[in-house]
Amino acid sequence: MINSDLIFKIDNIRLDADIKDKLEALKYVSKVAKEAQLTDDEEETLKGLLQRENEFSTGLGDSIAIPHTKWKSIKEAGVIIIKPKIPIEWNALDGQPVSIIIALLTPYDNSGNVHLKLLASLSRSLIDESFKKKIIETDKKEEIFNLVKEALTAFNN
Repeated sequence: MINSDLIFKIDNIRLDADIKDKLEALKYVSKVAKEAQLTDDEEETLKGLLQRENEFSTGLGDSIAIPHTKWKSIKEAGVIIIKPKIPIEWNALDGQPVSIIIALLTPYDNSGNVHLKLLASLSRSLIDESFKKKIIETDKKEEIFNLVKEALTAFNN
């Protein structure tokens, strides 16, 4: 069971991030992870994100990327959402730039399969065109928070 109160906090949402490319975005995710106390080691967390990204692009298409990692430097599972000021190139499946980044971070031991549960819950929600449209178009932190929290909670039921 996912405890969305612990995994996703409104402070883990960053809007209008001044990032220019995928590498800067992943560095920024690692920085936010450290600020949120999900990790003690930004560089190691970045390594985990880059390793996963090198296996296969996490740019889903439709302006969305879901970088994720299960890595030894991550102490607590967490969701971080970043909206860059301008869409950035991500090598997405549809070849289009990304305007929302939903990062999933889980400890390497991954007890309870949290990594897969997080991916599944968000993937199911992202199939819903209404959800996708709302999360991409809104510029309100509270609205993004409520949408994602609902997606994580819905998966538990």
